[in-house]
Amino acid sequence: MLQQFTWQNYITLIALLLIVYYGYILLRWYRTEIRATIKSNKSQSPLFPSSFNSPEQPDVIGIAKPVQGAAIHGEELLFAPSEEAENYGANPIPVKEDNELVSAFSDMVAEIKTLIRVIADSNDSRENFEMLFQLEVQKFGLLAGTPYQEKVNHFLIKESAGKFPFGLHISELDNYWQTIQA
Repeated sequence: MLQQFTWQNYITLIALLLIVYYGYILLRWYRTEIRATIKSNKSQSPLFPSSFNSPEQPDVIGIAKPVQGAAIHGEELLFAPSEEAENYGANPIPVKEDNELVSAFSDMVAEIKTLIRVIADSNDSRENFEMLFQLEVQKFGLLAGTPYQEKVNHFLIKESAGKFPFGLHISELDNYWQTIQA
């Protein structure tokens, strides 16, 4: 009996059954959307109710407003050294060395804060401060002779002002750094 049917007849029958099945599903579950699509000439999608776009409902977030005076032109942004600097022999600090210096600087500043707190709390003498600061300078000797040395010195003078029983001067701090460079 199955030998009477050809593949063409089988595919036609399956296609008709699928059309009937999906037609029933569409009419059963999407009847209102289909009617709305047929009745309206708008380009609005029938799957979204018109209440989403109605002007009667207030917009929850509001309209995006541009920030006044915050425009940055592309010429003002610099991301890498220019090719001219590379061609004329400008030697920027390698990233690895710069990262090491920044890391050492932040570690030293943290230890300087502790040093300031210890000297201020114990009302200790200048000699003890000098000894402890020389230990810090030896520990972070790679900062000697860099701009970070000056930043550490200024930070120490600024933070210790009024907390130490003695005064600090840039020349004294530079002398401690020079002992490490020699």
